[in-house]
Amino acid sequence: MKDFLHQVQNNNSKLAKLYFKVNPIRNSIAHALLEQGRRVTSDLDAINNAKSYQQEAKKIFKTKTLDY
Repeated sequence: MKDFLHQVQNNNSKLAKLYFKVNPIRNSIAHALLEQGRRVTSDLDAINNAKSYQQEAKKIFKTKTLDY
């Protein structure tokens, strides 16, 4: 999916934009012990934005396209 969203014809879609916002947070959480001091966002910001990211993803997936 990462390679797909990085393709020129897809990287400006709503799904790609959401992925590019959320993926650094996922990496920060997944690799927290390895990347102390290199976090992209605060834990509180990630938690506060999680619901809106989920709602945006839900809208995109309902359309069965890369955008809504």
